[in-house]
Amino acid sequence: MKSSSAIAAAAFRYINAMIVSMLMGFGKLSADQMAMSPVPASAITIADGEIAIDAELLAPKLGFSAAALKAEMRKGIFYSVAETGINEGAGRTRAAFRYRTRAWIVVVDPDGT
Repeated sequence: MKSSSAIAAAAFRYINAMIVSMLMGFGKLSADQMAMSPVPASAITIADGEIAIDAELLAPKLGFSAAALKAEMRKGIFYSVAETGINEGAGRTRAAFRYRTRAWIVVVDPDGT
């Protein structure tokens, strides 16, 4: 029997794949926008279980200016989820940021990159 965390991780991967498929299908994101690219370590911080990300980095990933992203966050219609890796992913953190039909997912290694 699988553990609840393994089931949750599998469900998260499935949902992310579905979201990516939908976004590409709706023409919201191109294959280039979906490609992995490095993120500066200074743009994301993880301390005491809290993740902070520079709005200047996140906003264009979701199609916003930093000011517009902050306004949408204040409305409470912007969502994020973070997971800490286990087994082969131990030490990594995956964060998913979502706004309506848009999503951006980042994996942060233990060294912050």
